[in-house]
Amino acid sequence: MTDNATWKGCTTCRDMDRNCPAPLHPRRPKGSNFRYLTQSSEDVEDEQKLLQLYRSLEELQSSAKEGCRTCAAAAEALLFFKPDWKPSNGVDVVLSPRGNPQIWLPGRDVAIQFYTPCGFEPAWPGLRFLPEISPSPCSSEAIAFAKECLNGCLREHDGCNATGQMLPTRLISVGATGESRVRLIESKTASNTQYVALSYCWGQGNTFRTVGENLRSNMSGIPVAALPATLQDAVQITRQLEIPYLWIDSICIVQDDELDWRTESAKMGLVYQNSLLTVAAASSPSADHGFLKDRTKPKEFSVEWTCDDGSKTVLKARVDPTYHKSIWELLELPWNHRGWTLQEQVLCTRLLAFADAEVQWRCPSAYRCECRGIDGWSDHWSRMLLKEFQSTSSAYVYWHRLIKESYSPRLFTQYRDKLPAISGVASIIQQQTSSTYLGGLWVENIPLELCWSRHKTGKRIDFEPPLSEPEYRAPSFSWASIDGPVSYWDPCGCEGDAWVPQAQCLEATSEVIADNPFGQVSDARLTLRGLVGNCVLRVPDHLPAGAQRWLINGDKEHVCFVDDNLCIFSYEDDSGNAKVSPARWTSIRTTTVKPVERSPREVSAQLILLGSSVESCNNYRCNYFMILGRSLRDPNGAFERIGLYAEDVLMDMDEEPAVLPLIGQGDFDLMTIVVR
Repeated sequence: MTDNATWKGCTTCRDMDRNCPAPLHPRRPKGSNFRYLTQSSEDVEDEQKLLQLYRSLEELQSSAKEGCRTCAAAAEALLFFKPDWKPSNGVDVVLSPRGNPQIWLPGRDVAIQFYTPCGFEPAWPGLRFLPEISPSPCSSEAIAFAKECLNGCLREHDGCNATGQMLPTRLISVGATGESRVRLIESKTASNTQYVALSYCWGQGNTFRTVGENLRSNMSGIPVAALPATLQDAVQITRQLEIPYLWIDSICIVQDDELDWRTESAKMGLVYQNSLLTVAAASSPSADHGFLKDRTKPKEFSVEWTCDDGSKTVLKARVDPTYHKSIWELLELPWNHRGWTLQEQVLCTRLLAFADAEVQWRCPSAYRCECRGIDGWSDHWSRMLLKEFQSTSSAYVYWHRLIKESYSPRLFTQYRDKLPAISGVASIIQQQTSSTYLGGLWVENIPLELCWSRHKTGKRIDFEPPLSEPEYRAPSFSWASIDGPVSYWDPCGCEGDAWVPQAQCLEATSEVIADNPFGQVSDARLTLRGLVGNCVLRVPDHLPAGAQRWLINGDKEHVCFVDDNLCIFSYEDDSGNAKVSPARWTSIRTTTVKPVERSPREVSAQLILLGSSVESCNNYRCNYFMILGRSLRDPNGAFERIGLYAEDVLMDMDEEPAVLPLIGQGDFDLMTIVVR
């Protein structure tokens, strides 16, 4: 390590100080980029953004030879953690106005964080003291961090909502640390309104559940040792935080009582909104796994450092345990794959999340973590929900983004929960927009709401979807009716962009189960008026039967994508004539109808033009058609959706196209149809 006088104003590393006045690297005009601290769409000044400097190891070593000690430290730390790093390979030296400098390894999800340990003089101006990450998530240091975050929020954050007065029907009284039993109580007997809500993955095992048979005994007392590990850990954390009550869905809802489940699940959004704190078992894949396991001791870079005044201190570096990401963004965590946990993340006021490597805190006013890598971050875009939307259209865009990016890829133990598990979010959007909700869609925006599609892949769609007991869960026109990720079109925001609806919604009705208007439905109908035409769908010759990609009328220029594996069923029309129609395989499995053919290579279907988008930046217009087959429930009176066709039309933006190409090639008539 070079121990000479401090080099001032290094243009290679900028002294690893965000406020360094040195000019940007003259040889790398593309190597210095300002980036937002978060994914927030809010405009911020450059001084509040990350400064990201692309540098090779060779450049850092060359600068070190010229006398830059911070470049030397960066190069040594990089080789300490990655001994095989080639001199020509690049890294990002990342300088933050609110955090310590880091080195990001492109494409490897590794970030090296520099810091001075608490109790030592900082190695250079702007380098913050950081605590060591404790060896256990339930150590005195980790609990002190959690208490500091919680108490600081309650004491200092005017922007954070106080604990709500609404209590769940039942709570778990956890008692004191060391007690062998907890007790299920009716909340009307609770002595105060403070409770922790647990957010976790049930997993495939049989978690401890309250059912009609053990309800009375659970209210007498539950041995802590009888609980699965994740639930035991939740009891321990609640006790250590000195909060009297805990809410866990499997215990506080009577699981075999259909009425109780529907009533209580409809209030789950409020349960998390009104909790004093939500504890997320983010690292645990199941109820029996636990989330308070001891951590693996991380590798640590440490050197003696001479400060400007000649005094000695310590410079350390470590791998940022979450790679400068919040726990709720880490896709490898099981918690981020469970369907129910999304609204728990979005709606809760205060979140304490436990991952393998560290604990993180989030509230409306602050982001914090044990390693301090995300301290000072502003809100993630998904937290917009708890603020007022600027317009109804922005609420719709938010909903589409939430479904597309965060919700549709998630997994469920029971896929009938797909609408109930997002009902709390839907309820808040409805309150803010006064829009009418219909099985996952918003009626006032219905033509655009229908423009979703299954995430496009080149793979064959599996014949047997992950439905242990196939049952109706949503109308065919809703994204909730299929499994897996979906895509949505939304305007990119360029000037001149527009959405022009072409179909008109005449009527929208649904039959909800129980009293939750945002929960599970037993039926729904849309009456649409628009341009409707016939077509023939055909699987391209080079693709296998069951492919997602089909051709319309055999034209390679008209490629559409179906929602699911298709089959053919037969029915009689009103005149008694035998007819056939395509349907989704997953839809037919929920009925008594028997298919006459599975995975056909050619089917006859109908198209209805939903609307057109104009994107001025790409100089094209896109026409969206919903692809329909006859309804399995009412083949002579209604249709069901089987796919979506998006037709890109290059155009002169100064003129309207003379014809819409697909419509110009076929017979389309203005018709009124019912879709179920």
